[in-house]
Amino acid sequence: MEDLDRWLLAESRLKAAAQEFSQCCSALQNLNYDDSQDSAAQDYLDRKITLVRGRRDSLTATESMISQSQTILNAALSQFRPLASIQRLPNELLSRVFNLAIPPYCRWAQFDDPDILLDITSVCRRWRKLAIQTPSLWSHVDFYLTDYEKDPPPPRIEQMWLERAKGTPLHVHFFCSSNLEFTAYTPQLLALPQLVEILVPYASQIITLELFYFELRYIIETLTEIRLAQGITNPINTLHINGTGPTGSGRSNSPAPAWPASLFKGLSEIHIGELREIHCPTLYQLASILNCCPCLHTLRLHSLSILADADTRNYPRVHLPHLRFLGLHGVFQHNQRNILSILRPGSMELHLEVDMDMDDNDFAATTSFIRTFHVTSLCLWPPPYFDYDNPEIKRYLPFAQAVHTLLIPLEDGGTDEHLDALLTTNQAGASLPRLPNLKTLCLMAGRFWPSGIKALEKVVSTYSLNKIALIACDAGVSHDWSPNDEPNRIKFEEMLQRIPQEVPEFVSEHGYVFRSNGPWHMRLQKRLIGLID
Repeated sequence: MEDLDRWLLAESRLKAAAQEFSQCCSALQNLNYDDSQDSAAQDYLDRKITLVRGRRDSLTATESMISQSQTILNAALSQFRPLASIQRLPNELLSRVFNLAIPPYCRWAQFDDPDILLDITSVCRRWRKLAIQTPSLWSHVDFYLTDYEKDPPPPRIEQMWLERAKGTPLHVHFFCSSNLEFTAYTPQLLALPQLVEILVPYASQIITLELFYFELRYIIETLTEIRLAQGITNPINTLHINGTGPTGSGRSNSPAPAWPASLFKGLSEIHIGELREIHCPTLYQLASILNCCPCLHTLRLHSLSILADADTRNYPRVHLPHLRFLGLHGVFQHNQRNILSILRPGSMELHLEVDMDMDDNDFAATTSFIRTFHVTSLCLWPPPYFDYDNPEIKRYLPFAQAVHTLLIPLEDGGTDEHLDALLTTNQAGASLPRLPNLKTLCLMAGRFWPSGIKALEKVVSTYSLNKIALIACDAGVSHDWSPNDEPNRIKFEEMLQRIPQEVPEFVSEHGYVFRSNGPWHMRLQKRLIGLID
């Protein structure tokens, strides 16, 4: 980069000098020779003209030098591909550019631009025609609806989207919003039957189905309609169910429907969360569902309860030989048996996301699962109310000796005690790694005070880490920022500069909200542990 800057500066100087030289030559041409001058003036003029004549040969050498420099420049620039107008790209390449520009995941996510596809169709006739004729661009179909509109508009845009997708595999996202200003009301999804009706002819193309912020009975009804339309093919491999949360906004309670296990048959990825307790499944129902999914590789349960079964004593074991990602976050288990006690993963490396529960029974079930199965990647969420000075992680680490990847969400808490927990000492007082196989460490939403900065540097010097990721981490500051916080911020920035010199791979990202349980959080974890790019 420095050489390029020097060349640009030299070229500017050369251009300015050439312009000045040309002007001087023109000025010489306009000189008037006056032979009536006195001898001294005549001698001075003759000497100057002699000097100018003597430098004509050097001009020839300079011209040759510039010509040679142009040859060298052309050879140097030939290493770099010249930029070309995007309009010169053939349709096949331009179509690929469009696909790369469109967010690869759920279009309605707030951190994506939902209008980018419509923007592409508005640039020019060629772009519009090509975008419309590229089915993969329209493969993510969003259905927006509310549960209080009495006269919803016809789904013309959704119909157009499906038609443009043609025969490509579909990722269908339902998103229902409620009126938070209502104190209490009975939800009426008048638009839902219309949307399902236009979707049914394309049911055989649906491979991903997401249902967000619906009452459970609407989720079951919609899933049933689509499964019936698919027949025995069952092409859906990913199902994401997100209910109305523990309170359900202003919606009134509806009766709890059953959980038909057959609706989940053949799935390879399941996400269930944000369910009111009355709508949550029992442990036996969950076991029945999972036994219908022998190829399941991802299971994430969050913000829900696993209810107790009235009469069941013997639960079936659930064999999931392909399981790679198991997430249990914000899961309250009302049964004497923990769900981990009935799961039987295979021999593949497994990522476990779990809450550090202070209940002894849940602690025993979790640590037994970690010790028994091939858990090599671990995400440990702190309990809702935990002591930063004596974190629960100290109880869990002795059982995680095989773990090579550790993710610690801190929810804006300090980092020092958690980092100190990663170290132990020998009899001589030297620091030793508590997790001998740890190669990747990720801290999420942590606040670094001076002691935390020292603790991380100590961890880096003690372990032979391949990767450190700091996601949404920042310097610790007081509640009301003051100039006294500036020295700590400077130390934090200096630490960020030092870490890449000591660890092969360093990731620092901002902009995440870790109390959110959206699908992007699971994708973030998968990316950090290397399950996806």
